[in-house]
Amino acid sequence: MHRCKRPAVAWLAILPLFCFVTGLRAESLDTIVVTATRVPTPLAEIAVPVIVIDREEIERSLAGDIGELLRHHAGLEIARNGGPGQSTSLFIRGTNSDHAVVMIDGVRINPGTIGGAAIQNIAPESVERIEVVKGPRSSLYGTDAIGGVVNILTRAGTRTGVGASATSGRYGTQTIAIEAAGNPAAAWRLGGNLGFERSDGFPAQQASVDAHGFSNLNGNLFAQFDATDTLTLSARGWMARGESEYADFFGLAVAQNFRNSAASIAADWRPSQAQRLQLRVSRIEDAIAQRESADHVDTERLAADLQFDQPLGERQALTVGALLEWEDVTALSFGSGLAETSELRTFFIQDRINAGQHSALLALGYSTHESFGNQLTWNSEYSVALGTRMRLSFAAGTAMRAPNGTDRFGFGGNPDLEAEFSRQLEIGLRYQLGAGQQLHANAFNNDIRDLIVYVVQDPVTFAGRNENVGRARIRGVELGYGLDKANWSARLEASFSDPRNRDDGSLLLRRARTQVQGSLLYRHGRIESGMQMQWSGSRADFGFPDPTRLDSYLLVGAVARFQQSNRLGWYARLDNALDERYQLAAGYNTAGRSINIGARLRLD
Repeated sequence: MHRCKRPAVAWLAILPLFCFVTGLRAESLDTIVVTATRVPTPLAEIAVPVIVIDREEIERSLAGDIGELLRHHAGLEIARNGGPGQSTSLFIRGTNSDHAVVMIDGVRINPGTIGGAAIQNIAPESVERIEVVKGPRSSLYGTDAIGGVVNILTRAGTRTGVGASATSGRYGTQTIAIEAAGNPAAAWRLGGNLGFERSDGFPAQQASVDAHGFSNLNGNLFAQFDATDTLTLSARGWMARGESEYADFFGLAVAQNFRNSAASIAADWRPSQAQRLQLRVSRIEDAIAQRESADHVDTERLAADLQFDQPLGERQALTVGALLEWEDVTALSFGSGLAETSELRTFFIQDRINAGQHSALLALGYSTHESFGNQLTWNSEYSVALGTRMRLSFAAGTAMRAPNGTDRFGFGGNPDLEAEFSRQLEIGLRYQLGAGQQLHANAFNNDIRDLIVYVVQDPVTFAGRNENVGRARIRGVELGYGLDKANWSARLEASFSDPRNRDDGSLLLRRARTQVQGSLLYRHGRIESGMQMQWSGSRADFGFPDPTRLDSYLLVGAVARFQQSNRLGWYARLDNALDERYQLAAGYNTAGRSINIGARLRLD
């Protein structure tokens, strides 16, 4: 395998120069986000880092899945077992792949089996916006929110009219999508989209010969009814289903069918301009069925989310609520079956104060689970404006992850497992250089205890049991520069971290200590063009008897758009322009140089 010889020091030396020629649009501090506090809040008032990926960036990217969008931002790493549709893991700030809550329209879609949410099955064409909150958020969202929260907001109903898009690229990858939304009556709003993606793919494993393909039928629906001036009723639904081919442990070609869905109905009552009562009932499913055997995994979760927002004067607001989840997990793997039901209840209260130059937040969450009992989590945050250009912030918080059904009753299951628990501290600084320019820096320390690991008890048969024995400490610094001025937009980010296993001092697997991301966008009339780059340091990965080493890599790409008319736009994307040979997971291939082209049509 070709090794990337470019040292990290060389790239760090040119960071100041790169600041002025790379990047995407800097996020405005006036941007309103919901995920960080559960209520609409200006970005300037939030003390923890938040990433916002808007529809314009999504369209320009021609990304095949959500993982391709997330990997261009500091502190977010992706590991993929091959090409399109292959299993994809998200690591936020060095935490485990199951330490991130992933939501569709505010509904958690993490499965109750081993692994994180199936982000490889979420088509960007059905997404309007993505909000990523880095840091602990169990006080508001319950289990899994150790590394952060990813909230994917779907597109249905966001824009009136009819639209269509199509793309084509290397490896026989093709997508097509249609959407429509409107107001059939004064009190009603309806919308939906439907898309299909297929790819011939390429050999997933380095030992494979045959290409491994992927198909995905996806879509979402939205309906809203204004029952009265103060009461709004709504319903949402998202689904993805298809087939993914891959190579098993013996290198043999196999296939599996997948099915993911999230549906919800909600009532939103606003008795006054500031008061708000929301109730949402949702159901999700995450299912995989092997084509060559009866093996399968299936998670079904029913949830009720109740939230009340009450102002306490002009500068203070209180939020209280409850999140109740009932989960059924069934699985069959190599003849070993699992069928378990669990219930998780989280009650939360949050107090926010915004007094001129000062902003503060205190949140408490209390979770109960039949396996680990009761767990209290909290977030405490404070930020202050130092003059007109600088803002200093401090944050501390705890988070937990409840053991899932597989941890407790699957292979090596242990019903007496405790929850994984983390404690994090962070300090941040934002500085406005001038109109359209800003710098930010964040330093954090995250201690995680009671990590669930499989402990081998018999070295001959590898029989063992899941135990709470792991400890980790992740320390890091994130730096960023953003520019949005005249025809130019720029963003440059770098992250430096030390993700350590505290038991033996080793680095956590699949996590790089250094990452640099940057891109450039120039707009002139109907034309946009730009470039992007991503450099990642070396990482350790699974190996026997000792971990293997994955080399550092540099990816360079380009994007372009020509808006032929108000209705028709043409897009192009060049990936891996240097044809870098690299790995995101040991033994698995990644895409070489490729070009994707696409078109979008609007009939408003």
